[in-house]
Amino acid sequence: MELRKLFTGLGLLSLLLPQVAFAQFDLQELIKLQGESANAAYSYAQTYRAEQEGNPDFDFYFGIAAIDTGNVSQGVFALERVLAVQPNNHAARLELARGYFILEEYARARQEFEAVLAMNPPPSVVSKVDRFIIAIRRKEGRYRTTATGFVQLGLGTDSNVSSGPNDPQIGSLRLSPNSVEIPDEFWSLVAAADLNTPLTANVTLFGALSADVKAHWEEKQFDNHTLNARGGLNMRSGQNHFTVDLQYENFVFDSADLRNLASLNGSWRRRSGTRSQFSLFTQLTGLEYPDQAVRDSTLFIFGGGYSQQFSGSRSPVLFASAYLGAEEPDDSSVDAGRVADRELLGARVGGQINVSQRSTLLLSVIAQNSDYAQPPLDYNTLAPGTGANRSDEYIGADADWTWLLNRTFSVRAHISHAVNDSNDALNEFERTIGEISLRAEFN
Repeated sequence: MELRKLFTGLGLLSLLLPQVAFAQFDLQELIKLQGESANAAYSYAQTYRAEQEGNPDFDFYFGIAAIDTGNVSQGVFALERVLAVQPNNHAARLELARGYFILEEYARARQEFEAVLAMNPPPSVVSKVDRFIIAIRRKEGRYRTTATGFVQLGLGTDSNVSSGPNDPQIGSLRLSPNSVEIPDEFWSLVAAADLNTPLTANVTLFGALSADVKAHWEEKQFDNHTLNARGGLNMRSGQNHFTVDLQYENFVFDSADLRNLASLNGSWRRRSGTRSQFSLFTQLTGLEYPDQAVRDSTLFIFGGGYSQQFSGSRSPVLFASAYLGAEEPDDSSVDAGRVADRELLGARVGGQINVSQRSTLLLSVIAQNSDYAQPPLDYNTLAPGTGANRSDEYIGADADWTWLLNRTFSVRAHISHAVNDSNDALNEFERTIGEISLRAEFN
């Protein structure tokens, strides 16, 4: 008899537990946690998911938390339930479109984003949707042939157009006026075009052409332009993304070919969830200097990187990479060893944040050490040096701010500062560049 009462009591308790859990659910607590931590909100919602699914208020915040924590399919299903009973819930539609985008269901994402735009949302929402639609255009290259391009016109100032030292006298060597630090203003024009053609669902053939012109107001001898061509294959397998390509670049300085390069590049990227990415990359480059054959060389670089995106309205991203390399001159002379025979080690760290719905700020710092096979020239005797081998320490910092005017036009501001410390006085310099530009993108 007592055993029967025990089982009866346990049965009644099991029937009451879901009702107790339901009674304990607090929507305001879920909203509060969503504002503090997506992981905490998701964990809290999971506790009540079985009882609360179908409640539009619950599904809305659960859906957002699920997407933000990488459980995108769960979030999409929850938001689809919201729209089934609240078709005019534009906030849910916007979050659902974001979920489709992450799942790479670009056609459905575009449809939902355009449905949001059709409701005349506030400018901040329009700006957010524009960013996604621009990204969708780029991503759709996986499924159909796409062509994109841009033209960018800029104005800027350069504290050291020659990348030269500030002292014209180095030992007994007197530098020419064009070899020392020279400030000047400039204008620039950049044009680029990209073509992507899918060969299969996971293999895409791509090609890119670009031209970059830089002209100075006063120091015309430093005018230059660059022509760049690149083509190869993008391949995907699950969370893995592989790229193999060939690149050719021609750099013209003062109306004469200064440098030509041809390189074979390869990279591997792997996503972990929706917010983390690991990468490895390698490059084999042949460098040719038509008027300075002593600098002709082969450069090899290998490195890896990691990036992490964080949840929140500003979508901050942090990234870091490190690389090592070696440059081998074609010539075996002492002069070649001084300028083109080196081992290098470098690292780059930075971050990106959405300052507002329309603007993004990118900050980065790069440091590189280059150890050469020969000592610098003795500038007192102008004979080959006999001291320590040349060693350069380069540090550069960049800040890029982009303001999206609409899907076509954006304003961009760039500032960079670089310092190269070296035991070769001829190669020591400090340089600051600032530029503001207007870009028009075409799709």
